[in-house]
Amino acid sequence: MKAPHHIEVERTADGSSTLYLKEIDEHYHSVKGAISESNHIYRDCAFLYRSNGKLLRPLEIGLGTGLNATVTAMTADASHPVHYIALEKYPLSQDILTALDYSSLVDANLFDAIHAAPWEQATAITPYFTIEKRKCDYLTDALPQGID
Repeated sequence: MKAPHHIEVERTADGSSTLYLKEIDEHYHSVKGAISESNHIYRDCAFLYRSNGKLLRPLEIGLGTGLNATVTAMTADASHPVHYIALEKYPLSQDILTALDYSSLVDANLFDAIHAAPWEQATAITPYFTIEKRKCDYLTDALPQGID
């Protein structure tokens, strides 16, 4: 599947990059800060209530840049194990992922491993972080069960 829109890389207020779809005037992340938003929602809030070792099963509608998944993978540990499920209709090209230049903001090895993980199967990225990427349309395909 190919994205129907032209994608531009833009800098956000915190210096990190996001993607912008001009045709629909939509950003992938907050223009106030892509990394700040990911850290707040996927690191700080998601783990606030899950520090007892119970498996967290978040669902992300749109893997997009993979920033949210990477921040989550960086936080996952024995007290915070994660099985991350991401649905994506239009996976991004490697050229776009490279242009985002996230290597100074996140663990580049985790970022690359998440994007290299095969679609349609659960893949352990670390002992405490598994990603399950599904190429699908959340409007028409069945959503996963047992998510948090």
